[in-house]
Amino acid sequence: MCGQSRLPLHVRPAFLLRRAYRVGVAIFDDEVGHRLDITNTQYGMLMAIASAPDVNVAKTARLVGMDRANAHLSVKNLTQKGLIEASTDPEDRRRTVLRATAAGRRLLRDGHSSIVRAQERLLANLSEADRDHLIRILKRLAPPLPKE
Repeated sequence: MCGQSRLPLHVRPAFLLRRAYRVGVAIFDDEVGHRLDITNTQYGMLMAIASAPDVNVAKTARLVGMDRANAHLSVKNLTQKGLIEASTDPEDRRRTVLRATAAGRRLLRDGHSSIVRAQERLLANLSEADRDHLIRILKRLAPPLPKE
């Protein structure tokens, strides 16, 4: 039996990462989500779409680290809210390209200070050195996605 399986739940890395994620989502909802009527996932998708013009769903899913089914659901919700638009790529009619609308770009601008506040709340118990160290560790655990 692996030594890891004997660890109590409250010290298992996967449990702690999942718990930290849930705390982050709760803070996001409190600072941003409820005010702007957007989920953490949708906000990340909107940021990715706004920063990569004419991106498709598959690439956006890779950028934010989610599966295509959930990405399609987020795209549907963002489109219904008028925050992004989807259109057929004139050069490849099989491909759908996504763009942030003026309303989507405005939401990102309006949400910026709330995002900063949410991040500060999440990291409030860490020193600046601990924050930098945490980011370095998380980058090693979840390295950047390869370029296409």
